[in-house]
Amino acid sequence: MSKPSVPNKPAQVKALAENPQPRSYNSLEEGLAEFSQMFCYICGMDSIVRLSDFSVFKPDPFKQRQYGNWLYAYEAEGDKKYRPIAPKWLQRMDRNQLDSMTYAPGKPSVVGGALNRWRGLASQPKQGYIGPWNELLDYLFPDAAARKYFEQWLAYPIQHPGAKLKTAVVLHSRVQGIGKSILTEAVAKIYGLNAQVIDETQLYDKFNSWQLDKQLIVGEEIQGGRDKKATIERLKLLVTSQVVSINQKFQPQFDIPNVANFIFLSNNPDPIYLSDQDRRFWVWEIPQVEKLSAGFYNDFRNWKESSEGIAALHWHLLDEVDTKDFNPDASAPMTESKKEMIELNRSELDRWVRDLINNSQTALYTMDDLLEKYRCEQQLKEVRPKEGTSAMHKALKRAGLTQAHGGKQVRIDGNVRALWVIAEAGSDESRRLISITEPAVLAEEYRRQRERRRTASLPWVAAVRAPEPVRATEDDLKEQKVN
Repeated sequence: MSKPSVPNKPAQVKALAENPQPRSYNSLEEGLAEFSQMFCYICGMDSIVRLSDFSVFKPDPFKQRQYGNWLYAYEAEGDKKYRPIAPKWLQRMDRNQLDSMTYAPGKPSVVGGALNRWRGLASQPKQGYIGPWNELLDYLFPDAAARKYFEQWLAYPIQHPGAKLKTAVVLHSRVQGIGKSILTEAVAKIYGLNAQVIDETQLYDKFNSWQLDKQLIVGEEIQGGRDKKATIERLKLLVTSQVVSINQKFQPQFDIPNVANFIFLSNNPDPIYLSDQDRRFWVWEIPQVEKLSAGFYNDFRNWKESSEGIAALHWHLLDEVDTKDFNPDASAPMTESKKEMIELNRSELDRWVRDLINNSQTALYTMDDLLEKYRCEQQLKEVRPKEGTSAMHKALKRAGLTQAHGGKQVRIDGNVRALWVIAEAGSDESRRLISITEPAVLAEEYRRQRERRRTASLPWVAAVRAPEPVRATEDDLKEQKVN
């Protein structure tokens, strides 16, 4: 495979000065020239960016306090006096300025009038020894398909800088210290400042500077200790959103492109809540329960701490991993580990709905049918109507089920009811029932299926109370006259 042409460092706007101590300039011109090397005014944000580290300042604090003691000398009545340089620089028409900011890995330092905050990768790819890498991957991913997907997932953003994958990786194991962290540490060293390791508490913090200017983010020790359903919605947003709003302490808030790709590590078998319909998370449980030798882990650490080792890994991911059949927008492949995690996160009601889908001989049910069936099979005295209906409705939706007739109610024996299709989404039976558009035909289909359940002597069918008749409206009477 020919080596992809991927830039490692951005071109520079101007010389990026370090952040020196306050100083005085011999003249206004000297101070203005240096300030335009050190700073860039962003018109669309009304903010100043320090080019040495891309810190952002608002104009008033910038000129009054943060850089208010940077001075320039001038002559007045034969005496040498000093004034702040920052206000003068901000007033100049020739100040260094751009329209906006962006974060575009692999692109020049100015992209379409925007200051590119990307500062290049930390390593230069060079062919070399990656034995420790291959040995650790063989150990952690004994399944060839799983190893291939994981390496392609890692390699694609390096081969295509700025690629935002539509999936995140979840790695968990039953034992600690097996090699998850040192594996991701090696990859993070390629990215340098463009990678970040976070813990679970940072996911919930209102300040999210950890998301700023990142291509790879590794979440360590994700345990799902809080509300897992709330957490998964937060994680989905991180994985899929195209823009992230950065909120840092004592700095102005601003938006930046979100090109970060996420790996979550855990020793918990169900750290996040996943539904049957999840498309965003690729889950792999490391099957080994015994660690490799202490000598191997020591050799791996020495290898990943060496510039030669990381350069070789960079080369491998950039040049040797074939990603031609990897689709960055595709759903995450299903794994046995993911199926198990989905099952572990199911509630009792979710499991009951899943069993009903798999085992029911009929597929059309009213909500009353479902609640009474659940009550009887779970041997409950009663299911409180409001709580039961709401919980059942959510469980049906989580299972990917839908209602017949587009959710519109159907008149059955003088009553109007919505009918749920209890069949696997996309199955022949599901498609057949959803395709029925005539309410009368659908009502007759429901009666036939209800009779099948009664014939089968199912105890809960007889227990379903007939609903109170619905009083006919004027529109109903008009319709009956027409018919």
